[in-house]
Formats: sequence, C-alpha cells, structure tokens
Amino acid sequence: MMNRIAILTAALLLPLLLQMNPAHAEEAAGRDPLRIFALEEGASLFPRGIVSWRRFMTDLAGADVVFLGEYHDDDASHRLQLRILEELALRHDMQLTLAMEQFERDVQRVLDEYLDGELSEEEFLAGSRPWPNYPEHYRPLIEFCRANGLPVRAGNIPRRFASKVAKGSLPEMYGELTEEERPWVAGATVNEHNAYYDNFVNAMGGHGSGMSDETFAKFYEAQCIKDDTMAESIAMIRDAYPEMPVLHINGSFHSDYGLGTVERLVQRRPQDRVVVVALRPVDSFLGLDPLADRELADYVIYVPGPDWGDWKLETRAHEEAAAAAEAEAAEE
Repeated sequence: MMNRIAILTAALLLPLLLQMNPAHAEEAAGRDPLRIFALEEGASLFPRGIVSWRRFMTDLAGADVVFLGEYHDDDASHRLQLRILEELALRHDMQLTLAMEQFERDVQRVLDEYLDGELSEEEFLAGSRPWPNYPEHYRPLIEFCRANGLPVRAGNIPRRFASKVAKGSLPEMYGELTEEERPWVAGATVNEHNAYYDNFVNAMGGHGSGMSDETFAKFYEAQCIKDDTMAESIAMIRDAYPEMPVLHINGSFHSDYGLGTVERLVQRRPQDRVVVVALRPVDSFLGLDPLADRELADYVIYVPGPDWGDWKLETRAHEEAAAAAEAEAAEE
C-alpha cells in the first residue's frame, strides 16, 4: 500500500520537478507551482505535452513577439508575468520592449518621463490613468523596467475613443479626431465576422444578451479598434527596432487562438515569429486536459487560482481511495 501511495505522490510531483529551472533552484521555495504545456504536437520532450521552465523560456527567447494572455485580476498570473519579464530581459541583455494593454497611447509621454526619472511616482499615477489593480499587479513590471532601462510602450487606444465607437460609429470617431489625437488610434481596422467574432458573441452571452443587432455590432467594432491599435503599436516597435523583441501583456481574450491582437499583428508583420502564451488560474492540477484544445495558444500555463490548496485535499482523497481499493482487492 505504501508503495502505491509513493508512486501516486511521485507522479503528481514529477511535472513540478521537470519544470524547475536549475538556475533558479535556490528560489524555488518562493515560486508558485506551475504546469506548462506546449500545445503544438511534438513540441514537448515530456509526456502529455509538459514542458520544463528552461525549454519554455528558451523558446520564448527565440521569438520576436511574445503575448502573455492574462486574467486581469489573478495574482499568480501577474507574479508569473514578472518572472518571465525578468528572465527574458536577462536573456536579451536588457534589449527588450514591454508593451501593455493597460496603458493608452496618449499617456506615452508621461510613461516615458517616469521611466526616465523625470516624474515622481505620484505625478506618474496622476497623469497615466492606471488600472485600479495597478499597485499590486502592474507596478512590479513598470518598476523593473524603470530600474533596468527597458522601454515600455503604452499600446491601447484611449478608452474615450473606443467608447465613441461603441456609442456612435467608427466613421464618426475617426472624423472627430484632431491632428494631435490621430496618432493615438490605429490607422485602420476591420470588423470581419470570423472566428474572433464568434468568440466575441459567446463571451457577450450571445445575441440574446439584450442588445440590438446594431448595438452589438458597435461593441464589436470597439473591440476590434482596440486590437488593431495594440497590434499597430507592436508593429511600430518592430518596424523601428527590428532587432528588439517585444513582450506584450494583455487580457487573454485578445490573444487566445491567435486571434484578436495577434492576428492583426501578423497581418502587419508576417515575417515576425510570434509565440502566444495563455495563463490560466486553476484550483487544482488534477484532471487538466490542455491538449483537448490545441488551437488555444502555443503554450498554456496553469497557475494557482483563488481557491488554490483544495487540490491537496483532492489528492489526499484520491490516494486514500486508491489505497482502500488496493486493500479491498487484497482481502478478496
């Protein structure tokens, strides 16, 4: 019975050990447990698509653009983003640009002045319209870049212009832009009813969500102008600095399935190698089946969700049930 329990425990711990980068072994105690899966068939050396941290980071370091698709309020995902930023920056000798959905193009000058030490943090926050969860989730990224001289691109469309699209129309929004405002919005956008549109319909609860078809179409146009603005922002970095890779932080919907911002970047720069990572908080590592949806991303990383710890109880129950079954079989 003890051998059976030891085997089950080892099987559960092995993926964690496989992912651990020996270079960071001394820091492992403070790290969140992870499960990294490569969704491309044959991309992993390990069973079931499991990938080591070192192999994962080596692949990311070979990309021109890396998308990290987050759940905006998930603590573990944000800690992982910082870890990836730190290691990618080191691997590229600090020649890396961080681009973010969470800052809008019209605050780029304020962002640059803070990174250059020309503004206090209080002045920066007063002039950059940070998201409500900036202090705990995005500040560590900005402070790392500030301390190490990494550029940060405010990539998103100012929300007031996206709101104009949702409440009015694209032509109306474009027509009202001043000469100063024009660079803050993507030069062009498309609103195709493709797979991304289907996903948007599902995310919004279907056409039966209470919106008229006209209102729904405007919301989709607003979504698309966000994606095109972020994609154009990344393309501008790559055009100006083709040797400098970009790490882009965005909500997962903007990059899942290689659609949204990813698809629009590829249209602008098909020559770039793009890697998409989906960060997914879970409450347990038991029963994961990432390979059932190979189109989701290049990699999916499962991190501790808000109810993390329950999986230990499930594991113990699984072991006890297996031991009981073995004991019952032995009595027979």
